[in-house]
Amino acid sequence: MKSLQSFIQELGYGVAALVLLAAPIAVYFFIIDPSVSASTASIFRWDSIVDITTIVLFVGLAFTRTIKCAVNATTVRPYVKSFLQRLSSTYEEVSSKQGQRGPATQMGSAVNPTVGLSIKNMWVAHTAKRAWAVRGASLDCNSGEILVVVGDGGAGKSRLLTAIGEELLSPTKQSRSTAKARGSVSIGGMDSSRWNSEQLKRKVGLVLSDIHTDADRADFMSGSTLGEILDPSNAENKDDASYSPSAGAKKAMSNALLITGLSSSLLPKLPSKLSTVVTANEDDLSPSSLRPNGELLSPGQWKKLLLARVLAEVIFENDVSSRGAPMQGSVLLLDDVTTHLSESEESKLFQMLRQSGAATVLTSNKWATGRLGDKVVVIQDGAIVESGTHDELLSLGPQQSLYASKWFAMAS
Repeated sequence: MKSLQSFIQELGYGVAALVLLAAPIAVYFFIIDPSVSASTASIFRWDSIVDITTIVLFVGLAFTRTIKCAVNATTVRPYVKSFLQRLSSTYEEVSSKQGQRGPATQMGSAVNPTVGLSIKNMWVAHTAKRAWAVRGASLDCNSGEILVVVGDGGAGKSRLLTAIGEELLSPTKQSRSTAKARGSVSIGGMDSSRWNSEQLKRKVGLVLSDIHTDADRADFMSGSTLGEILDPSNAENKDDASYSPSAGAKKAMSNALLITGLSSSLLPKLPSKLSTVVTANEDDLSPSSLRPNGELLSPGQWKKLLLARVLAEVIFENDVSSRGAPMQGSVLLLDDVTTHLSESEESKLFQMLRQSGAATVLTSNKWATGRLGDKVVVIQDGAIVESGTHDELLSLGPQQSLYASKWFAMAS
């Protein structure tokens, strides 16, 4: 319908242009040189033809450009209007939430930092289509535990993590991809609806895996130093040349690098350590007086760095951490973060996450990753079809357990 409307408009503009293009010819023959119109043969004088052609050419080009701009403006206008309306509604929604934050959650008997994350009978629908994203999911993950969510491609692992994340972080309606129909989500034994929204956000670390999003983030952060990328503080003077992260921020960055393994695999190789400029683009390696020399990071290193960035923020904001457990009482939702890791790196990451004290829900496309978790959940078509420890699911046998059948198929 829009294309037909644009065609009719362009046709109308074309007719108007033809009429206007005829005006210079009429002016030339009837006003500038009326004698030309008296003789038909004089129309074909070469000097007249050249003059007319030149005038028509320039006027025609001008009108053609004008027509294209007018049509494009008419076509784009609805999109611009829609964007401004969405921007306005999002601003109003954010302002409304800031005015209704409510009192801070009292950390006492109501919240138990060791309980972690609990989900009961969670049903979540897609916002873009009439279909369930999550169907009746229930799971528990205590602090210091790692729950591994496995399943075939397209089974709904990322959708489950997205639904949990959106329930806890409460993004704006425009950015939501899911809508909870029923069920409950709680942290520390208290339902998410009873938490102060700002406090709850500081308890959650969310990493969603998307190859395009990861690449865009890496491109966006290229040209920054490692310390600038990891710095979790929101200091207003970050851009000042004299700025230095606080002791708490430095400790959070150090712990994040240790958990991800970057403190031993990357940091020693960097000439200026945290002050080293890193990039994802090979073009940035060419010498230039306009920018400092950078260190090129591989996609796997960028994935670790983006994970470390999230961990640093959670550690920095955590207010109940205990000695040796910097994320005690926090929840990590990690989507397929072990893709680029070797088996030894993966095992080390699990060990460090467990020691951090966080309740970690980690999805993986590798069924073998389940053996490293404290609990395993198998998801199929948005529903949890199996749950238990690695040994418990294997004991059911390949006839009774999808997880066991996948495991034995890999082992054979």
